[in-house]
Amino acid sequence: MKCLTSVALALLIVALVPELAAEDTHSIPAEKVDSGAIFWGDASGFAKPAYVDYKALIASTPEYKEMKKKKLSSSDPASWILMSKAADRVASAINEVAKDTGYDLICEKQYWTKLKLGVRAPDITRLVRAKIAQEEK
Repeated sequence: MKCLTSVALALLIVALVPELAAEDTHSIPAEKVDSGAIFWGDASGFAKPAYVDYKALIASTPEYKEMKKKKLSSSDPASWILMSKAADRVASAINEVAKDTGYDLICEKQYWTKLKLGVRAPDITRLVRAKIAQEEK
């Protein structure tokens, strides 16, 4: 009887304190998955999503700033190289922030908003931008 009471008590605690229960797992419907807008994680199963403003992150990179300073057009081959390096820097920073914070899905802000999954996700653009600035030093 004592063992049964302990189990019942544990179930009651989990029911009353949702933070102790396992995290809910969510997914993006297969027909809505855009791999170009998902920077980290698996769309078929995630519990702690976040999103970023990708354009703002690109604009915060030293490569993008150099491109603007030199007034390079998008048709200039030098701008392609700089944009590629900027994209690599942003991807690396997103990966590091995901590992540091435990976010298991990171998407582009507009994409996440359009999905309307009813799942809360924070904007972590500031965190990723800080990581980019830290890598510059």
